[in-house]
Amino acid sequence: MNEEEVRANLLLPYLNDLSFNPSEILVEYSFTIRLGKTKHFIKGRSDILCRRNGKNLFIIKLKNDSITISQDDIDQGISYARALNDNIAPFTVITNGKTTRIFDSISRAELTGKNVSEHSDFWKNGCTLSIDEDLRIRYEALQNFVSFSDENLKLFCRNQVQDRMGTIIGGIDDPTSKFVKELYIHRQELQTAFTNFAHGDASVFGIVGSAGVGKTNTICSLALQSLENTFVFFYNTALIHRSISEHLAQDLNLEFSVKTDGDLIFKKVNELARFLNKDVLLFIDAIDEYVIPNISQELSELALSVRYLDRVKICITSKSNIWKNLLIKNGTPTHLYEELNKTHGLNGKLDNSPGYLLEDFNDEELQQIIDLYKNTFGFRGEISKRLLKELRNGFFLRIFSEVYRNKQIPDEINDKYLIKAYLSKSLENTDLKFQRGVRFLSQIGKILVQHEYTSLDAHYDKGIDTEKIYEKLNLSLDQVLPEDLFSRNILTRANEDDSCNISFYYSKIRDYVICFHSYKLDSLCDDDFYDVIDSFYENYIGQSALSFIY
Repeated sequence: MNEEEVRANLLLPYLNDLSFNPSEILVEYSFTIRLGKTKHFIKGRSDILCRRNGKNLFIIKLKNDSITISQDDIDQGISYARALNDNIAPFTVITNGKTTRIFDSISRAELTGKNVSEHSDFWKNGCTLSIDEDLRIRYEALQNFVSFSDENLKLFCRNQVQDRMGTIIGGIDDPTSKFVKELYIHRQELQTAFTNFAHGDASVFGIVGSAGVGKTNTICSLALQSLENTFVFFYNTALIHRSISEHLAQDLNLEFSVKTDGDLIFKKVNELARFLNKDVLLFIDAIDEYVIPNISQELSELALSVRYLDRVKICITSKSNIWKNLLIKNGTPTHLYEELNKTHGLNGKLDNSPGYLLEDFNDEELQQIIDLYKNTFGFRGEISKRLLKELRNGFFLRIFSEVYRNKQIPDEINDKYLIKAYLSKSLENTDLKFQRGVRFLSQIGKILVQHEYTSLDAHYDKGIDTEKIYEKLNLSLDQVLPEDLFSRNILTRANEDDSCNISFYYSKIRDYVICFHSYKLDSLCDDDFYDVIDSFYENYIGQSALSFIY
């Protein structure tokens, strides 16, 4: 008999005789197993899960009656029993219809005799484990689960990546998505550099650039590409509020105790990679938005943890204006600086810091991306040379494409109209709505123009400390800026060791808000206009806004 016949002719009638009702027997069912933070769905084609009183009782793994039960069959059955989402199934049954073997899912001991439950300490203790023991058991289940096949490993990584990418990945109609897989083109030079890194000895790769050049798109694409042959993890630091090692431990059931340190966790990951004979690639997006204390030290320790591991590599992204501050602490290069220097060497465009500088699209990339966006968004007409220059920035291209979707492109693009239409579309789909959202933005714009900047502040364009913004806005301690302003890529946070700064994600949106909402320059009479613009020359943001309105 094949597996289906063993199930239909022997197992199901037998379970029926044992008084299991159909609702307690899950057959051909995509039951949920818990491996870390995410839930992974696996298809138990010939496996049976039996439940009693709402609790998992035992897993039955079926084999063809001509196949001898192997140790791999036993390991796989026990791993599934241990990894079940709601509770570990105390018993694992392996049968080919002729031979049946029963195992304690916790101790792995084979149980014999008529009263197998008497020999299971787990069962006699009410199926309870300490937290540390439960995590250890589930980690072993994960280790076995991902080792059974490449498909299981891909399943785990795919779920982890999709879960951790969260709202930054989506379709063209998702207003919060930064990465749309169908709209991405490969940046060939970067692709080559990353491939060389992945096959080389260096441990950290850094992608750096200004807002809107495509850092998040690039790292998301690299992570998804790497799923095919690598053990992949992805984290967007704007969406997490603990250390990377803590989240990694959570995703791998590696939190054996609250005292488990980051270095040990990475060693465990390296051991797991060796066990699977796979390299681990850890992708960390937007480290400049990582809102935790002592960020430079955290990133330095992260780089140090992987320095001597042979199977673990890290790829990170950051805005260029804060990059050097993350790599140098009190005038001393951090371990992150040292590891990046092994990969990239020093880059004059990054203040002589190591990293891969991602810039706006080159001519070849621009033509490719324009054709792709034109087909996707359906805008019509010829794009002028002046506009092509603007569209080299990926974020501006996205704004343009959304505003002119299925429309004829005008001969001259009005930036005011374009940005107003984009803000209206973005904010109307939030609880804020357009008027209230713009009110917040206009107040922040006025604060930026009136702020006194040092020459270094102007050079790095890092925004203003959150506390100063809140103080100027008269927000109480329990009030916060609406998260929609950040998730819609209108405002952005930049974290340093001693502060968290807020600024506009894209300078043209900032300048539009300042000119037409903070100061309403277009509606002022001449005298009032000239009285106001004197103050605009006091700092670089005011001057940028004047250039925009001119």
